[in-house]
Amino acid sequence: MLETGGGRMFANVWNGQREKAMKRKNISLWMGILAFVLICAGIAGFLFTFTYFRQTQSYIVWNEAYRIGEDGVKTPCPVDAYGSVEGLDSGDTYVLSARLPQGPADGKLVFLSSAGEVAFELDGRELYSERIAPGSPAASVEIDLPEDYAGKPLAMRYRFLGTDEEYMTPVPFITSVWIEDGQAYAYANYYGIRAGIYGCVFVAACGLFLFSLFMRKKDFSLLLLAAAALAMLFCRMTEGMGIIFLPEGMVSVFHHPFFEFLPAILIVVYLWLNRKYGMWRYFGRLSLCAAAVLAAAFVISLACGSYFAFYINMKFEDLAAGYYSGLIYWLTAYLLVVSIAVSVFCAVRAAAREQAGRQALAMKNELISRSYRAIERSARENAAMRHEIKNHLAAMNFLYREGDVEGLGNYLKDLNGQEAGMMRTRFTGNFLLNAILQSYAARAAEGSIRFEAVAAVPQKLGIADSDLSSLLMNMLDNAVRGCETVIDPAKRYICLNISKKGNYLAIRCENPYAGEVKSDRRGKPLTDKADAAAHGYGMRLMEETAKKYGGVLDISSSGGVFRLQTALRLTEKEKLSEV
Repeated sequence: MLETGGGRMFANVWNGQREKAMKRKNISLWMGILAFVLICAGIAGFLFTFTYFRQTQSYIVWNEAYRIGEDGVKTPCPVDAYGSVEGLDSGDTYVLSARLPQGPADGKLVFLSSAGEVAFELDGRELYSERIAPGSPAASVEIDLPEDYAGKPLAMRYRFLGTDEEYMTPVPFITSVWIEDGQAYAYANYYGIRAGIYGCVFVAACGLFLFSLFMRKKDFSLLLLAAAALAMLFCRMTEGMGIIFLPEGMVSVFHHPFFEFLPAILIVVYLWLNRKYGMWRYFGRLSLCAAAVLAAAFVISLACGSYFAFYINMKFEDLAAGYYSGLIYWLTAYLLVVSIAVSVFCAVRAAAREQAGRQALAMKNELISRSYRAIERSARENAAMRHEIKNHLAAMNFLYREGDVEGLGNYLKDLNGQEAGMMRTRFTGNFLLNAILQSYAARAAEGSIRFEAVAAVPQKLGIADSDLSSLLMNMLDNAVRGCETVIDPAKRYICLNISKKGNYLAIRCENPYAGEVKSDRRGKPLTDKADAAAHGYGMRLMEETAKKYGGVLDISSSGGVFRLQTALRLTEKEKLSEV
């Protein structure tokens, strides 16, 4: 069948609208993936701050230093670059003074001292004093500072009691009182947070496997992902402080090089078993977005001089030196997290499609029930008409014999009116479409709605029955509800036109309405039902069906008339079918 000029024009218009819709869809998809990656990167960056304790310590820069001999004479002493006086004489006293620099608010003074007498004064008040006897081991001394210590003068008096001429004065520095706790927490978080992530992946993989059993679609490949996450979890925990909490034999097992490569092998096998186009497509898109975010973070970190860029450069240096363990670990961790993310997405999408399929089946069953009731009603009306046909014939014969032509004409007019009032039972040769139209013709008749339908379509369509029934039933449901808002029954009508134009099946529905059509931010009509959370899916289902077959859903309303139209692409086989 050759396409007409109108068919080609119609196809060109709908192709343009389809391209725009697909472009918007692709942009939305990429934006969604990028947003997901940015959220993950933000959470990872936030958690990373709890795995690295930035130890800040400020060494004291002495402004003045002198030695007091046993004869009481003061002699200036040079201070080296580390802030100490070297070559001490036993029995002599060394005095050093300076103003304290700005440091942490919860600062403390820390130094290492051995045989000798040491005393500190802050702003003229004694802060610390102690004597360590000769032969005693060196000791680390910590002195809490007041909150307002910055800028105040500090003096250290040290008398050396040892015999080693190479010994030097203590080198104090200011640091935070929380340094030990912070380092301990950072070390624990460094391993614990990542182990927690792997634990979540393990739980998610097990949950997806159980969900697949519940859905009767067993996916044993998810057990490979769960095993990889479990191996990563055990390896990270034993790598940290496992020797303290676990038996030595277990720690040695998980430190074996085999467990370094086992998670990567399991993940590669999992990806191979799930080498479906859809999964690899989302995996690739997610990887591209992750690479872009990683590159941007590296550039920003390099410009700011932060730790992230230093860490990446250090890993590249390790790689150049032949150390691959760090690269293997991070690649394995990335593959694990992305694999579970894509698997969860695919599972949710499959569940949504399953739900849509069940909904379509329910609609089809409802359609069959409505069609049966419509046919049953038509059969009863026809049976009643046949029952009365003898009486009608007798009455017309009587009028004819009496010569009452006018009465005979009126009688025939009444019979024609009764025939017109009978419900139409055949609209098209397509069984499913005819059943849908029969059902809604009966429903329209019950609501005093004039139902006009033209369906010039092939007997077989390249459109799934579930999709066609979902689209038309939701479309006609909306039309019936719109007509029910019109008070005057004479103004209620539904005008439906279905025809093949070029490569498309064109569908157009028009109906009146009363009141205001509420729309969302995209201009799409909102449901007027009381329970909006449980409804409002009809328009979305129609949009998805139109997109599935290369079309868009065009919605407009003006002058109290609501119009809805779309076009569904037909297959090459069905383009040659006859009506």
